[in-house]
Amino acid sequence: MDINLPDFHREDHQLHFIGGAVITAGSTVIVDLINPDAPRIVRILVPLMADALISGAKEVYDYQHPGRHTCETGDFLAGMVGGFSVTIFTWTG
Repeated sequence: MDINLPDFHREDHQLHFIGGAVITAGSTVIVDLINPDAPRIVRILVPLMADALISGAKEVYDYQHPGRHTCETGDFLAGMVGGFSVTIFTWTG
């Protein structure tokens, strides 16, 4: 299995980055609504786990439908980089 790093010149990887950022930001808001006093580590790890789960599920879907989709590690990693970019603000906030 080849590990392809994200190429952010590709629109596909840019969209995965944005998707990961939106998933993580949305999950952070949900965690804050459920428990405003949640420890910082929970506010960071739960949204990242949601990002990993959804990004991974998307790539599994792509793998199972090769006619119209391609499963790429670069897609998953681009989504995770988007999520990490959001957690930087959560960590410092």
